[in-house]
Amino acid sequence: MTARTVPAAASTWVAGRLRGPRRSYPVVAVGPHAVYVDVHGDCVGVVARDAVALPIGLRTTLDRLPDIKGPVNVGQGRVWFDEYAVAVTRIVDPGVPRLGPLPAWSTPVPVDLPASALRALAAAEASAALELLGRGDGLTPSGDDVLAGWLVARHTTGRPSGEVGAAVATHAADRTTSLSATLLGRAIVGEAIPQCRDLLTALHAGAGVDGALAALLAVGHTSGAALAAGISLGLEDAA
Repeated sequence: MTARTVPAAASTWVAGRLRGPRRSYPVVAVGPHAVYVDVHGDCVGVVARDAVALPIGLRTTLDRLPDIKGPVNVGQGRVWFDEYAVAVTRIVDPGVPRLGPLPAWSTPVPVDLPASALRALAAAEASAALELLGRGDGLTPSGDDVLAGWLVARHTTGRPSGEVGAAVATHAADRTTSLSATLLGRAIVGEAIPQCRDLLTALHAGAGVDGALAALLAVGHTSGAALAAGISLGLEDAA
């Protein structure tokens, strides 16, 4: 049976993971709106139209994904599963623009993480990464989401991630899920979900912050709140 080609939007980084011969790769997670595949240690996702637009995903026009009944293959510029061959037909940039210094900003959203680790993160100490990596439940633990928010905030304000970024790059693969480790790697270079970008650009413009924050908080069970907390910590000394 000939596979049905499904167009998708993705970043140049994602498109690069699809090159090479077609091979079978392990599935990290699967659901009606997303399937994530581990491709040589990097996690790549195929997502439905209404799923969160992660920077590691191929965003399709499908309302939902079919139940996966067989292996997921990657190669020849496509992700293959069941009767579908998902191909990148549009390149998008998930990067947060360089906005320069932003005003310090705080969010009252509580995050159930050690206060000592959060203080260390605000001070850009490497110990924060070691304490937060993999902390929490789910495919993207809340400790990782806080780190991702912090990394993106540092990038958009033009400040190096320093020892924290180095610790994340070195230890994430061994301390957290492959999905979360891949997202952290993209956060180091300033890539994030649109809700993070919208909050940071609203802070830069000084308008629409409440609406942008509400949209971010609506992401996932804890991810949005943790990302917001990380952004807040990343901006503590931004000005």
